[in-house]
Amino acid sequence: EWIKKFNASQEYRPDSVVYVFGIDCQQIYRSLNVLTIALADLDFTLCQELKARLSFFNGHSEDEHEYAKKTVRGIGSENIPEILQGILSEFQWKHFDRLKATLPKEKLLDILNI
Repeated sequence: EWIKKFNASQEYRPDSVVYVFGIDCQQIYRSLNVLTIALADLDFTLCQELKARLSFFNGHSEDEHEYAKKTVRGIGSENIPEILQGILSEFQWKHFDRLKATLPKEKLLDILNI
């Protein structure tokens, strides 16, 4: 909440706001759906690439509990934190500025609040 208040106090000027990058792993399927819908409009190729890289989440009825149970039993990726961190870092350093530059100002906060 304090970051939202700070950004509002800066009138959401791109050179003054604080950006936070992350994926909500408690609601990973919701996060992935919102991310792919938003990215599909901005960069379809990147969207498809990310879907492929995150395909290990497929096949669990979009149910975090089912996925977690199977992962705990050794089914799935043991390197999930590293994979997600790598994707977030790549997005921040390779894609964010380019995508931000293509968005109209009124949509900028929507994509940042995914």
